[in-house]
Amino acid sequence: MRLGQAYFDALSAQDSVVIVRSQKASIAEQLESAKRSFDVGQSTITDTNEAQAKYDQAISQEIAAQNDLEVKLAALEQIVGHPVTRVDGLAHGVTLPPPIPADMQQWVDMARDANYQVVLKRLAVANSQREILKAQASHYPTLDLVASYGKNSLGAAGAGNFGGNFGGNFGGNFAGNFGGGFGSGANTISPHVPAAAAELGN
Repeated sequence: MRLGQAYFDALSAQDSVVIVRSQKASIAEQLESAKRSFDVGQSTITDTNEAQAKYDQAISQEIAAQNDLEVKLAALEQIVGHPVTRVDGLAHGVTLPPPIPADMQQWVDMARDANYQVVLKRLAVANSQREILKAQASHYPTLDLVASYGKNSLGAAGAGNFGGNFGGNFGGNFAGNFGGGFGSGANTISPHVPAAAAELGN
């Protein structure tokens, strides 16, 4: 593939040099004709200057075409591995085999689906669409969910023992001590009640 492309590039550049040189030769004849006409007084100096300008332009085009040919030949040399001074064109009357498939639309479809530049552009479009969706999503309402999870280190047996011991000890001690003290206090205070009543009666 690279060899074929380099060959046809060099062949096209070589043909361009031939065409430019042919044009330069034609312009050179026009320049000489303009000079002769000016010498015999049949044309003005302006006509001669215009012909000279066209010839100078043809020379610059020839130099550019020759430089392009050298670049194309150098690229071909890198592929074939030996110096190349010129390339031979196709023989006259040669018949090239038709492309397979012969349907132009199939080649267009393959170029559209397999061309890496087209694939890169598609990926760029898809990425841009995702960025648009991301930007739109930033304006949507948000909802925050907070959850917590804990684990009690006391088992069922530990909880029962703690509750039973605490309730039994605290309840028994409190009821016994407080109840006993309250009952003793009642026996001590009650003898004074009749004496106070007697004094009120007198």
